[in-house]
Amino acid sequence: MAGRYRGYSPRTRAAGGMFGTGDIVKNLPSFSACYWHLDAGEIKSYSGSGTVVYDMSGAALDSNLIATPTHTSGSAGYFSFNGSTQWIDPVLHNAPYATGGGATFFVVADMTDAGSDAPFIALSIGPSNNNRRLALRRDGGNNEIEFVNNSVTGTTDWSVTSTSGLTYGSMASYAGTMDGANAKVYMNGVETGTTAATTVPANANRDEGGLAYDNASTDRWFTGDIAVAIIYNKGLTAEEILQLHNIFAPRYSL
Repeated sequence: MAGRYRGYSPRTRAAGGMFGTGDIVKNLPSFSACYWHLDAGEIKSYSGSGTVVYDMSGAALDSNLIATPTHTSGSAGYFSFNGSTQWIDPVLHNAPYATGGGATFFVVADMTDAGSDAPFIALSIGPSNNNRRLALRRDGGNNEIEFVNNSVTGTTDWSVTSTSGLTYGSMASYAGTMDGANAKVYMNGVETGTTAATTVPANANRDEGGLAYDNASTDRWFTGDIAVAIIYNKGLTAEEILQLHNIFAPRYSL
């Protein structure tokens, strides 16, 4: 991506060891398609104080902490959300879906309360409707993970759910991908669900919702901890999802 991160080339900055734990940015798969990257364990993404979380993708889409989520510092740092008022508002708008190359949502998180449709990441053109929503979340009242895309009128274009349950009480990596042919979900780097999905998320101003909050037709909240959140404007392959998982596995004992 041609953008620059706070005055530095992302690859140059990572290669120079200036991020908190070294070469994470440089080693991300398909880095040129990485649109947004929050990392609570990287001091250059969050210093430990203030309300701004800096985007490490190079797109300069810095985010705002809403209602002061608790931050636990260190290389295995994370933000904790109370499930009712706390979330992160990313400045995401159009670009994740402008290329027609699909989408990937990836998080390292620990969901500690099984709220219905609790979102890791949810973006829509709302508020108060499901229009153009793209979300990685808990599947309704079930314990599966779901990656879902809604149309301009809020109907479901496609949805894919995992065949195994969410992990509660410990960190895990979760991902949803869509490449123009199939939508898939992954847990800890392993594919756990797939469905045919040919409708690529449309380019739209998805400036509602964010990390740990979905203000679509019904407000939904995430309770627990989120350490890493990454959005790509392409559908990553299974090999790339496993690579992402393996990058963060040592830090978070995944």
